[in-house]
Amino acid sequence: MKAIVKAIVKTKPGRGVEVLDVPYPEVTATSAVLKTLACGICGADLEVYQGRLSKFAKLPMIMGHEVSGEVVEIGEDVEGFTVGDRVVVQPFTGMCGTCYYCKTGQAWSCASRRMIGGMTEYVAVPAENLYPLPKTLEPEEGPLCEPFAVALHALHVASFKILETAAVLGPGPIGLMVLAALKAAGAGLVVVTGTQDDVSPRLALASELGADAAVNIDDGNPVEVVKDFTEGLGVDVVFDTTGSPKAGPQGIRMLKTGGRMVVIGHYPGTMALADPSYKGYTVRGNVSYNWDTWERMIPYLERRPVVFKPFITHRLALDEATKGFELAMSKKSVKVIFLP
Repeated sequence: MKAIVKAIVKTKPGRGVEVLDVPYPEVTATSAVLKTLACGICGADLEVYQGRLSKFAKLPMIMGHEVSGEVVEIGEDVEGFTVGDRVVVQPFTGMCGTCYYCKTGQAWSCASRRMIGGMTEYVAVPAENLYPLPKTLEPEEGPLCEPFAVALHALHVASFKILETAAVLGPGPIGLMVLAALKAAGAGLVVVTGTQDDVSPRLALASELGADAAVNIDDGNPVEVVKDFTEGLGVDVVFDTTGSPKAGPQGIRMLKTGGRMVVIGHYPGTMALADPSYKGYTVRGNVSYNWDTWERMIPYLERRPVVFKPFITHRLALDEATKGFELAMSKKSVKVIFLP
């Protein structure tokens, strides 16, 4: 095996990443070394790229946690996987297992947790974080399991029921994954909103994936569109994936009385709440998923393929790191995938 491998690394504060040589990862008794087949850029990666570091980001760090790979080494205590298996990765690791959040099924909130760094040629992963790559997916589609898990958990947080109506604010990768999850869950109506910059390819993909309406908010009133589709009532659930403080109040106006809104991801600033008592709506946050999300998702994807390939608009080598991140920052892409 190689002594040195290539990786996309964040080494210092400020904007940017570097492509560096790093040591080949060591296998332990309870881990496996993967040859990385594909790794996607996530919104959290973009935050780090821009220098906005969360409490979980410790520099230097190898970027990327949406990973598919092939097992090339395996620890002596690992069961259920062999060399040559193709896998996807649940990327949370390092949880303490003893804190309140770990003990109550919210391990993603554990202060000790870290993320797998997958933008590299080879990566070591605890075996408990591995799942077989569903046979319905190609290796380059494997990284999309992770954002799909985020979307599925958002539906769980929303207590979404079959034939309920929904609006998805923001047609980025997570917003479109929520749309895919809603279609799989039997939504009665889904409206997706975006800006003029989103028209192509993002709102176009929303229509392709089955949105009942894909609304350019710069060219129309999305609240009126939602009201028109719902006989003036509004939708049961709004999923705000924009990260924009302006979107929240708009989403609340789309809700019917007693509706629910789930805010997904990174939300700076504060949200203005209008008439919460009178309308009786609920607002909840969601940034991740639990282990059981993956336990239910992987068997589902084995049986019923979800259309992931149209999400992938750009495929790049690790040496094209800056190009990839700048593309992902723009709205000219949906999902950017590195193929080491």
